[in-house]
Amino acid sequence: MKDSSGGVIRSRAETDARTGVRAGLTLRQIEVIRAVMIAGTIAGAARLMNIAQPGVSRTMKHIEGSLGIKLFVKKAGRHVPTDEARDIFAQLQEVHRKVDDLQYSIGRLERGLGVELAIGSVPSIATVMAPEAVAKLMRVCPDIKVNFDILKIEEAIDYLLLGKGEVVAMSYKLSHPSITFEPLSKGHLVCIAAKEHPLAGRSMVSAREIAEYPLIGIDPRDPYGAIMAGIFEREGLLAAPTFRC
Repeated sequence: MKDSSGGVIRSRAETDARTGVRAGLTLRQIEVIRAVMIAGTIAGAARLMNIAQPGVSRTMKHIEGSLGIKLFVKKAGRHVPTDEARDIFAQLQEVHRKVDDLQYSIGRLERGLGVELAIGSVPSIATVMAPEAVAKLMRVCPDIKVNFDILKIEEAIDYLLLGKGEVVAMSYKLSHPSITFEPLSKGHLVCIAAKEHPLAGRSMVSAREIAEYPLIGIDPRDPYGAIMAGIFEREGLLAAPTFRC
């Protein structure tokens, strides 16, 4: 066909045929074709897919125009596959089956079925916080299998980098270029004293007040110990623990 200026106008199907290019089908279009195959009518396909009938009609016209072939002919009020489209339908059925298999596999992963997760935790949070997090995970993914390892702080990096586990719950942040850290929660240090101690019953005590008494503390080389030591250092106090744990 020629336009008024002497140029040639071709349909998209003609252009695709000349260039060897075929328009691809989307999964949605495959669903529409299959629904028409099963229902035998446009109205029936619309009911199967729970969409409006004009939407199915427009989609079918677009598909046939893009492919350049007629997929259905009407016989006795029903849409019957054309001879040239039968091979396409067989392949569409195979695609649909594979999509169903994929959705089934994804569903298994979402439930945690067949998935094994190795989780590590440092001792200080391995008795309460980490188990609570694992319990929440297993409520979401009831079929998941979890291996729970208690690690020393210095073991955490190797645990991840050597592929021994996927996640480690830490009590403080390490700096490493190959490891991603995500904050999960925040807490605060508390002062524990015997009932008869002068500081007992106080809602708040200062570092200077604590420093006046013998102190059970944590080794400053430990992350918690470093935090506690920093509290006294900022006040210019030398409060070395009498007993370290």
